[in-house]
Amino acid sequence: MERRKRQSRTKSGAGFTLIEGIISLFVVSMMISLLVAIGNVRAANRRAVWRSKAAALADEAVNSLRRLDYATIANQTNGPLLNVLYNAGPWRIASDATGGSSHSTPNVLEAPLQSGFTTNQVSSRMLLPAGVYSDFTLQAEWKIQPDSPNTWSVGFLVRSRDVNNGYRLRLAQNDGSAQTDLDSGTAGIQNVLLEKIVSGTATTLKSVNATLSKNAWFTLALAATGSTFTISLNGISLGTATDTTFATGPAALVGWAGVHAYADDVKTVAAASCSSSTCWDFEGAANLTASWIRLGLNDLPDNTPTTLDDNGKLTITSYPDPASIYLKKATVTITWMVNGVTQSFSADTFIGKSEFGL
Repeated sequence: MERRKRQSRTKSGAGFTLIEGIISLFVVSMMISLLVAIGNVRAANRRAVWRSKAAALADEAVNSLRRLDYATIANQTNGPLLNVLYNAGPWRIASDATGGSSHSTPNVLEAPLQSGFTTNQVSSRMLLPAGVYSDFTLQAEWKIQPDSPNTWSVGFLVRSRDVNNGYRLRLAQNDGSAQTDLDSGTAGIQNVLLEKIVSGTATTLKSVNATLSKNAWFTLALAATGSTFTISLNGISLGTATDTTFATGPAALVGWAGVHAYADDVKTVAAASCSSSTCWDFEGAANLTASWIRLGLNDLPDNTPTTLDDNGKLTITSYPDPASIYLKKATVTITWMVNGVTQSFSADTFIGKSEFGL
């Protein structure tokens, strides 16, 4: 009798374990299904977010194009976007308390070190938040970190319609141990270079030699008054140049060759007339403030991280046929990558001029 009871209890226990196993498998399968569903929802949300960003960028590019003079708009196929400029690089707020009186406050704007960029490749670009500028004195404190490549350079874009049109000031290393010549057309080491860029072609306006090394704060300034440009380093003039091609446009802080740089006390006016829209010391927040952040082409993922601005293309054709001189069709295409697959968003617009030439 006792043996039968033990067998009965054993069989009963085995049956209960089997039911538990079935329930466990059901729960696990439900959890897996739920996780897969959550993953699919997240992936769909990410795709929707990227598409929304691409649509916003396409709309901005179309509106920027409409602000151009019809006579300046040439036909092109999958060319660069016109009349719009974007941030680039992982800029962030950092702290540097070693500069003494070289910069006014510990917080600085940092362009972190990046790899894979060549000497003349832009690796960091940060637009000043106050829009467009005509006459100004753009000044910034800079400090190049020791881990920067010796081919580094920093400087400004000013009165820049887009990446291929505007003025560009670059300053590179020249301390005896490492030198970068930015102007091969002039004898000697010319590590300070002011250029005019028209449709992607650079013309030298001024080049000079100045001693400059890493890991020390310096002040770079470019004053623009009408057609006259004056370059200054640490308060000392390096010379002037004149040009009338561009009268107004955005301005930006720029780094080349993957430079690791700090920037601080950025100004577009004399210190005595500073305001929140003309001077920035980056204090008061651990992250970039909203005025310095804007959506750009380089925020979209692609498979060419060291080639900036290449995922926005513009095609312009005469409409309705090549003989038309009063109407053009423009197509903006924004591309990005999702799990290795290229996605795209396109927007069309028409640009016309009056038959009376108005």
